[in-house]
Amino acid sequence: MKKFHHARKPFLIRTLLATFFSGLLFSHAPLADGSKQTNNFALGAGVGTTGLSLNGTFQLSDNINFRGIYANYDFSENDTESGIAYQFDIELDTFSLLLDWHPSADSGFRISLGGINNGTNFSAKTTQTSGNITVGNSTFLASDIGTINAKVDYDSFAPYIGIGWGNAVRQDQSLSFALDIGVIGMSDPNINLTSSGTNTTIQPALDAQLEVEKRELESSLDGFNLYPVINLSLAYRF
Repeated sequence: MKKFHHARKPFLIRTLLATFFSGLLFSHAPLADGSKQTNNFALGAGVGTTGLSLNGTFQLSDNINFRGIYANYDFSENDTESGIAYQFDIELDTFSLLLDWHPSADSGFRISLGGINNGTNFSAKTTQTSGNITVGNSTFLASDIGTINAKVDYDSFAPYIGIGWGNAVRQDQSLSFALDIGVIGMSDPNINLTSSGTNTTIQPALDAQLEVEKRELESSLDGFNLYPVINLSLAYRF
């Protein structure tokens, strides 16, 4: 599987670990409003539409919590796009920093706002090696064009808004469950299409049709600008 954000993962893991240890260090500190509070940090894990996740929650006041979440999931599948058979390698990769506002300190209901470092990407390559293959509006010999490779990623920043239920740092419980429902505002995809063919005679025509194919791929990905988030998680308060 091809990856395009390897350098980000060590940084994200270090950031999440820093969140964890900072939370432990300040878990007995007073709240921002000056009231005394103990055990105001929780660590959890979840699963949902962004993949498997780890999260840390720190209580800022009776009604506001700060959360850091790292989520990742890789998978592969074969599919046809614009009449061309591709093998897709997909990586969901996000690191979120969110503020949770609980209208009532005694209720688990929350409204969440924040930003996401979005490393979601996928690569694709054609699987047809013989016969004719249609690229854009023209037909070529598969042996002439070689393998078509597609790389798709998104701008690194994405906003998040959502609602949820659960408060990992409530003082009357050590173990808690939570549900998040929201959307990530993804940018338009950044797409790069290339071929491995060495037939220079057809290359200008192939390049033009790869541009047609790129526009069709952009059109098919339009629905990904608002990515739905549904996540279930379990947390333990320290």
